Amino acid sequence: MRKKVLVIANPVADRRKTERIIPFIREILIKKKIDFRLYITDRPLHATDLAREGKKHYTDIVSVGGDGTLNEVLNGLGPCSCTLGVVSTGSGNDFAKNFRHGMGIEEQMTAALEGEVRKIDAGLCNDRYFINGVGIGFDGKVVEEMMKEGKVFKGHAGYLYVVLKCILSYREPVMTIRVNKEVIQEKVFLIDVANGTTFGGGFKLTPDARVDDGELDVCWIKAMGILGRYINMPKVTRGEHVHLDVVRMMRIKAITIESNEDTVAHMDGEFIGSGPFHIKVLPGFIRIRGKWR
Repeated sequence: MRKKVLVIANPVADRRKTERIIPFIREILIKKKIDFRLYITDRPLHATDLAREGKKHYTDIVSVGGDGTLNEVLNGLGPCSCTLGVVSTGSGNDFAKNFRHGMGIEEQMTAALEGEVRKIDAGLCNDRYFINGVGIGFDGKVVEEMMKEGKVFKGHAGYLYVVLKCILSYREPVMTIRVNKEVIQEKVFLIDVANGTTFGGGFKLTPDARVDDGELDVCWIKAMGILGRYINMPKVTRGEHVHLDVVRMMRIKAITIESNEDTVAHMDGEFIGSGPFHIKVLPGFIRIRGKWR
């Protein structure tokens, strides 16, 4: 079947910087003589609607934006035969950490259009798909506060600013975790259930995660004092926290996490509110075209 490409671009990604990139992306597509259609989103969940309709008519869908845009596209595609390409122009771009680093826009577009195709896993949290991960507890609170702040700073710097702001005030909730036939109830700082390696634009919470191993990686950090938070946070940035006494790492097929209504979460960097959270892996869920590590 002849390749037909639908490009879905979010102009407001990275404080509207993506808007200035879109004409360059169109030039690349024309230069490559690609049969394409480029749509620019103009409202929340517009990318989901475009992907849901586009998968009926196109062989390839390319997401241009941040992790939130990619999440919307994924939820529009669902299980399908389309190939997904990723051009990361957001402020965090955590899923892009699974690809080779240092790619400019033209190189990313080339990889998204001509790169190696791999079937990778996704996750399902309640009734919504995710591609990078779900962060519950402190991680969710940070994203909620970033939303209130209006993301004054971008990427890892913005995330780190809010992390430092929240460390003093955050109160660890009691969570009930059901996993691998265990039921555990304890105070928890955060639980991240991940397909990818990185959250918050650079925090390597699950440094050994692989997107194609048929499992999700869990980083489970138990309650710790304020001093412990300050001491251990730099270790999380470098992925050196995995052997700490307060940290439990595991690989799972499914997990359920329940807590009070004040316990919030994010999915692929976007705030999703409170639980309970029923999460499972979807092995080999989506075909991704790219320049892999």
